[in-house]
Amino acid sequence: MRDQGFPLTDASFHERYEPGPLLGVGGMARVYRAVHRSLARPVAIKLLVDRITAAGDGSERFLKEARMAAGLLHPNVVLVFDYGIADGVPYLVTELVEG
Repeated sequence: MRDQGFPLTDASFHERYEPGPLLGVGGMARVYRAVHRSLARPVAIKLLVDRITAAGDGSERFLKEARMAAGLLHPNVVLVFDYGIADGVPYLVTELVEG
């Protein structure tokens, strides 16, 4: 997997999160390692990929996924910490699970 660098440049996003390396790519999103700056907490940032964002309901489906995941509390489901849109790209911030 080739790391193409973190694509978001939004200053307010970078004030909160320090992006790290690309962890994985799926059909809907890319996942990056990052650190929440003020909490010094390692997190995972999931970015909706461009072709899905361009599709009419991709962004809405991503928000729905974020809301559903945020409502779950189970040892086998990652915790959702944040959701937002930066540079027109929806993102989801979750706990970082190694492995």
